[in-house]
Amino acid sequence: MWWLTAISAIALVLAPTAAQAAAPGSGLALGRLALVTVSNPRPELVSGGEVLVRVDVPNHINAADVQITSDGQDVTSSFQVQSDGSLLGLVTGLAIGRNRLVASAHGQFASSLDVASVRLPDDLLRSRRVESARVLRADSSLVRVQEHIRRLRAAG
Repeated sequence: MWWLTAISAIALVLAPTAAQAAAPGSGLALGRLALVTVSNPRPELVSGGEVLVRVDVPNHINAADVQITSDGQDVTSSFQVQSDGSLLGLVTGLAIGRNRLVASAHGQFASSLDVASVRLPDDLLRSRRVESARVLRADSSLVRVQEHIRRLRAAG
């Protein structure tokens, strides 16, 4: 699980501070769990079918008691407790469109976050590869024409 250590290091750099997460109106300030996307600050634009998520856990809740689901499927095992008491995990297998993540402890203190997974522009990438191949063919045809002209001039 070396990747989780690497992701944790990235999350520490990218994640908002606990003070920001505990801002008035957030779940943590109200004594509830708070879900935050770390890999993308805009949860409505998640791509690739996965998202790195941090669950901020209030002091009165034991992190081991937190359960996380993605569209009703338990994904708790994807999360690891961090040194600050939060949970960090990579949620994979997101469907294209809206996906609901829910964190709860003993059915209480629940918090949810909707993330929207968008399709990567595979068609755009494929069309760029096709266009590159066309340019290469055109370039090689041009080289053949130039060589033919040189031979004609040399035979002259």
